Amino acid sequence: MLATVSSHRDGIFEAIVVREPEKAREASHLHLAFIEKVLLDLSLENKRRER
Repeated sequence: MLATVSSHRDGIFEAIVVREPEKAREASHLHLAFIEKVLLDLSLENKRRER
């Protein structure tokens, strides 16, 4: 997971450096969607364990 997050952040940074805001925006959205899924999965796993 950390490698994926690092890759996302690198992509965002690179897009900013080369002044491609649309690529930076897309990379940011990809990153946020990934984080949202990870948090949802963790939440579901915690609920399962509570039962």
